[in-house]
Amino acid sequence: MIFSLSAVFFLGACSLKEYDPHGGVTAEDIFTTPEGYGQLINACYINLSRMLYGRENMILMTEGGTDLWITNGNGTGYRQFLKYLDLTSSIGGSKDIWNGCYDAINLCNAAIERAERAGFKTEEEKNAKVAEARFLRAFYYFHIVEQFGGVYLQTAETDAPKFILERSPVEAFYDVIIPDLQFAAQWLPVEQDDVGRAVRRGALGMLAKAALQRTAYGDVETYATIARDAAAELINNKAAYQAELYPTFAEVFDPANNKTNKESLIRVTFSTNSALFTNSNPNRLFTWISHASFKGVAGLIDPGKPTEVGYKSGAIMQPTKFLFTRFNEDMDARYDVTFKQAYRNNGSLYTWNEADQVKFLKDPSVIGRQVEVGDTSFAFSKKPILGQAILPYVAVTLNDVYDPDTDTVLVNLKSNPDRSSPFKTLFASFVKYDNPALTAANNKYMMADVIVMRFAEAYLIAAEAEILLNRPGEAVGYVNTLRERASLSPSDFVEGRMKTTAADMTIDFILDERARELCGEHTRWYDLKRTKTFEQRLGLGKANPDIRSFDPAVNYVRPIPITFLNSIDNRDEFGQNPGYL
Repeated sequence: MIFSLSAVFFLGACSLKEYDPHGGVTAEDIFTTPEGYGQLINACYINLSRMLYGRENMILMTEGGTDLWITNGNGTGYRQFLKYLDLTSSIGGSKDIWNGCYDAINLCNAAIERAERAGFKTEEEKNAKVAEARFLRAFYYFHIVEQFGGVYLQTAETDAPKFILERSPVEAFYDVIIPDLQFAAQWLPVEQDDVGRAVRRGALGMLAKAALQRTAYGDVETYATIARDAAAELINNKAAYQAELYPTFAEVFDPANNKTNKESLIRVTFSTNSALFTNSNPNRLFTWISHASFKGVAGLIDPGKPTEVGYKSGAIMQPTKFLFTRFNEDMDARYDVTFKQAYRNNGSLYTWNEADQVKFLKDPSVIGRQVEVGDTSFAFSKKPILGQAILPYVAVTLNDVYDPDTDTVLVNLKSNPDRSSPFKTLFASFVKYDNPALTAANNKYMMADVIVMRFAEAYLIAAEAEILLNRPGEAVGYVNTLRERASLSPSDFVEGRMKTTAADMTIDFILDERARELCGEHTRWYDLKRTKTFEQRLGLGKANPDIRSFDPAVNYVRPIPITFLNSIDNRDEFGQNPGYL
């Protein structure tokens, strides 16, 4: 019997074939046929959607606490991951990631061990199924080792509780992760009938990603070469692996392409049937990172009604000034795809009054002016806005939201330090996760899939690996492929504008390019960890001056959940990660 099998057969994604476990049969009965074994493989996927992707914990732990994001209005919400304040072993977010990964890892271990007894007719058929389990085990262990460091490594099925556990070094985790992904890249099918299952292009992409991350721990040439070769194999043979770049960046995030996204390498699927979500646990990323919070904009924007891009509530994560300024919106199309700068009145007729005129620093001439439904009610600009004070809508510039001298979020007005700034949460809305299908009636059920890794990242991995191998000239072509696609016009893709040269190929440049291409896509915390650049990018005078509590001796890993430590008999010997309570 697989330990903790109680929820094994619950599947959160309708694209995976389900099995009703009721009937008194045992795991040993079920898993000795290819059909039954397939249900065990299905179970290995469950926590991707139930506990990891589409959840706030994963986005907070993979994007928060970096140079790109701060708490909404520079407040205290979720400060443990967004500001490294009060992060302890009892925080639920890290516990959920820990439990979600380890539960799934044990199922993967069971699948790998039981394959020989599953009755497959051919070695190829068996290996294709084992490849799914090994891909997923590597994927879950990647998050465990990067988030928590060298903790518990188990590669055999656990069929009973264990109370004495030992740590393994980080390198040992990668000694499992990389061979697992190499096996998966060899044996996974190019395509599967069920969307969301592991496929060969995803294994190659994840192999490149994991090998690049491994360079942070030494033997850079070996692992940069593995990363470069895996990414290059995928890029150079993209047709064979059915990998594709959309012609434009906008098409990547067009909601119409979400369920059939051609650029996806790894995805987590969500059902369009909300009845399947018995625990109200669909994709809710749009409520955490997708938009600015427009609370307090009087009748101009009604936070209780749908907007142009879907139903809204209050966001938690706010882009830093640094993220906004990574883009040159005059020639890079990625800016307008990533951020929405203007909204129309979606409520009812609004008439400017004196209280709002004072609140939003308007000229008295706006009093009495009307904003009809469909009229512009809010606009954000990185540049000065001509006639800002007399425009009949809330007009906000970058310097209204962020201090032009220090780049911190302006919690109080510079002109009146005793008065709270009305603009601190009125930034351009991050819209990669928006969906116009959302309404007030179904706002709890965001059924869009989460694209965990897409083909564009393979180009950036290849470029970074070439830089690590001291081959900047080889990196240029990979970067320019993405920048040519991102150019607003052919005339923008010229040297000195969007087109890069070998002289540009530095790790800092690649980090900025990853910000432009991948911001908000569950990558940034790993990027700064891999390149050891938290220290140079967080703190006063740096890219994110609002994070001032990062401690490099502590915060490169998360605390081990206290619930885990309390469940083992050698708690003191196993130990908490340094610096945490």
